[in-house]
Amino acid sequence: MAWAFARLAVYDFPLLEGISKRAVLKQFKPQEISNLLWAFASVKFSDEPFVETISVHVPSMGCDVFAAQHVANMAWAIAAMMFPDCHLMS
Repeated sequence: MAWAFARLAVYDFPLLEGISKRAVLKQFKPQEISNLLWAFASVKFSDEPFVETISVHVPSMGCDVFAAQHVANMAWAIAAMMFPDCHLMS
């Protein structure tokens, strides 16, 4: 849903906030995490606690499950949201 809203340039921050508060990351696949970060960054929605939660969760999934495109999308999104100290970037 967040990806579709971002593609349509719909800036529904209450919806995105609800998604970030209710997301159960352990159920997410790599592409879903990548798409969610991309969507948030595309509409300029920043939720630093959520990004930090992702930065802790992603390494626990293992590097081999992420395609290069997933990593590139996540790196772009974190940079676009201006979280240079994000653990995922180190």
